[in-house]
Amino acid sequence: MNLKRRHAIAATLAFAASSSYAQGGSSKALKIVVSYAPGGLIDVMNRIIVPRLSTELQQPVIIENRAGANANLGPVAVLQAPADGLTLLASASYLTINPAVEKDLQWRPDQLVPVARFALSPSLLVVPSSSSAQTLRDLITMALAKPDLNIPESGLGASQTMVKEMLQHQAKVKFTAVGYKGGSAYLPDLLNGTHVMAVTPFNVVFPLVKSGQLRALAITSSSRSPLLPDVPTMAESGYRDAAIDSWLGLHVRVGTPSQVIDRLSAAVRAAASDDEVRTKLQNLGATSAYLDTPAFTEFLKQDNARAELFVKLLKANGRTQ
Repeated sequence: MNLKRRHAIAATLAFAASSSYAQGGSSKALKIVVSYAPGGLIDVMNRIIVPRLSTELQQPVIIENRAGANANLGPVAVLQAPADGLTLLASASYLTINPAVEKDLQWRPDQLVPVARFALSPSLLVVPSSSSAQTLRDLITMALAKPDLNIPESGLGASQTMVKEMLQHQAKVKFTAVGYKGGSAYLPDLLNGTHVMAVTPFNVVFPLVKSGQLRALAITSSSRSPLLPDVPTMAESGYRDAAIDSWLGLHVRVGTPSQVIDRLSAAVRAAASDDEVRTKLQNLGATSAYLDTPAFTEFLKQDNARAELFVKLLKANGRTQ
């Protein structure tokens, strides 16, 4: 058998396999790779849609956490897997920011294809309950009087880092960022007053705000949350540039058959429109916000444009590699 014929047969078998996968379920588990530790925003939000995805796709769906290296381990793991649609990347702002601020990455954004966006989630700017700051203006006054107060940070690619940089720029203050691996590892140091404040995913600190252990001074969404109606938005507080929500989506590696991507996107649409999923998202301050592959692609172009100022600020502060 000559080489050309062998390649043709291999291509035919691959197409047949992908077509079969696109049409129906599979006994093989679909894996969603999360680039952060368990308990963080991206991990929790993806776990909310997993049961509905599994039902829609008629196959097992599991989460695999690949935390570390500023969220760069996840994309590498996805690129090392076959382009068969069985390994997805839980994508978020790090996907657009990391390549702009880091050198020698083992992955590129153009090696990944958008599948769908499924949710938007705000962040909360919080202070310890012992803080004298009752408003965001109070906090800014404190920071102006005493620069370089400590705040936690889970990586340059996190949307919460973008919020902090935009706030510093607009308010003309400077904090000292202390790095953590992600998830909620910084919470003990926030609660004991080691950090003057934090910008953190809504779901991570909402219980602590409700219990009075933390005080929320602002929310990054365009309107107030019904779960915390007394907490003003960043825009209401005078810092519109820092009103940045987190987005949650899914990507696959380039080369994944289009019919497989279409099937995955349709499953995400079903999950995002499911009443139980919507309720669970709302209970954590998030909203269902499905975008199909073309619309998600356009959204990412806009997200890239917004990230340009953020990257400039990081470079101006010497925070890029």
